Parts: sequence; structure tokens; C-alpha cells
Amino acid sequence: MLRITYHYFILFILFLLPTLCFGQAVYEGQVIDKETERAIPSVTVTLVKAKFVTKTNERGYFKLSADNPVDGDALQFSSEL
Repeated sequence: MLRITYHYFILFILFLLPTLCFGQAVYEGQVIDKETERAIPSVTVTLVKAKFVTKTNERGYFKLSADNPVDGDALQFSSEL
């Protein structure tokens, strides 16, 4: 009987793990000038509803992670150039 409950416990864990892994969204990319096709550094990238903020590096790349993504959220880009 112990062996059967052990197998059910393992199955329960295997079905539970994928549900715990979901719920994170990663947004990454590069901001470039449309006309010159050059990377734009120090652009502020904001995930509006989740209120996460980052800046692009010297090559224009950014990476933003949200633990609890909000449906219909949008990225907003701003620069002081």
C-alpha cells in the first residue's frame, strides 16, 4: 500500500511543478533609430501596468522580467534626446 501512495505522490508533484513554473514574462530587445539604424543607449523602458522599469545599455539592449504579468500590458519607451 505504501508503494501505491508513493507513486501517487510522485505523480502529484510532477503535475504540480509545471503550474508553479508559469507566471513570469520576459521582455527583451534592442532599441534602434529607424533612420540611422543605430542603437540608442539610455532609453527608459517601462512595463506600464506592472510598473517595472529598466534602461537600455550602451548597445541599445534591454531585458525586463515581470513575475506576475498583467493582461493587456504595454511597453513604453522614452528618452531625453
